[in-house]
Amino acid sequence: MKRRFYLTKHINIKNVSLRGILGWCLSVLVFLLPVLICLQIVLRSVFHASFFGMEEVVLFLGSWLFFLGIAYASDEGTHVVVTLLPSQIKFGRVVFKTDKVALFAGVCTILITIYALYLATNYWWSVCQDWLLSTPLQIPLVYLYASMVVGLGLSAISLVRNLVANVGNARGKE
Repeated sequence: MKRRFYLTKHINIKNVSLRGILGWCLSVLVFLLPVLICLQIVLRSVFHASFFGMEEVVLFLGSWLFFLGIAYASDEGTHVVVTLLPSQIKFGRVVFKTDKVALFAGVCTILITIYALYLATNYWWSVCQDWLLSTPLQIPLVYLYASMVVGLGLSAISLVRNLVANVGNARGKE
């Protein structure tokens, strides 16, 4: 049986897990976004009016939905996986088996995620220092770009935990 370690499995405060909080936030965002978009369409089409700044609110909520969704999928191990490498790679007489290829792919995924987190954090920090505001509603853009840092940070932690669990499982098979 495979052992899996999830980020949210170990962070449990009075029966409230981080995965549960992420799931609840995602559920609210998935419900709220279409409602706001339909409201805007009805206001424009039927009443020939619009809600000022609705596009900006949808953009902010969509960004949080996207990056929290990445974190949730990474934690569950249900993120999109593309296997470009064959199950066996041969270099002369040396043959690398599937477990080693999966380990290599997992490490590459973690490195790419950490690099994206580094870039997002630097950009977020520059926005914090300049305290940029959105044009229509004057909402600080710090809240928009924080979604990248939070989502990628939680994803990186989840990917590392899953990789450690997979390495433990591979060692248990030997």
